[in-house]
Amino acid sequence: MQSNSRIAELLVQLMSGQHVEVTKVLEKYGISKRTYQRDFAFIRDALLENNAGELCEHAGCYWLKQTDVQANYQKALIMSHVLLGSRALTVDELKATLDYLAQGLPAKDQSELRRSLRAAKGSYVPLSQPQPLLKRLSQMTQLIAGNQRVTFTYDGSAEDDRKPQTANRKPQTANPSCPTSGDIF
Repeated sequence: MQSNSRIAELLVQLMSGQHVEVTKVLEKYGISKRTYQRDFAFIRDALLENNAGELCEHAGCYWLKQTDVQANYQKALIMSHVLLGSRALTVDELKATLDYLAQGLPAKDQSELRRSLRAAKGSYVPLSQPQPLLKRLSQMTQLIAGNQRVTFTYDGSAEDDRKPQTANRKPQTANPSCPTSGDIF
């Protein structure tokens, strides 16, 4: 196997959260100790250069310590709880979205996230007449981006006027005196 392919394979294993044992690397690829040291030096440099994590080693075993894994786990956990608390998604949409959020985490954190959400997911009750929201959000985003008028029906909020009302509105353009989202974040 060529060194580029070998290094790519090792890097994929590390990035997916696996531990790589030196003895197994030597045996699998039939390389010398010096060659594996060169490969791992290259991987270490590439990870540091791209701020993708730190290559750790102990007793002949390598693993990747990703710098922002904990932050990613916390973000996935927060977003998951917001979605669960909103009750706005259908059960299928919720499952697909939570799976998507977990997908970007290492396997250990995926398991931990699913375990942490088990009780909340088990007691999830969508709104009384849920409509698929994700498709509607996509459509609404396209209408806003195209600056097109939108017709929608809503229930009045005043106690004496709860009957359905219809509105036809055009999205407002940004006020040049207000900061854009790029200025806020």
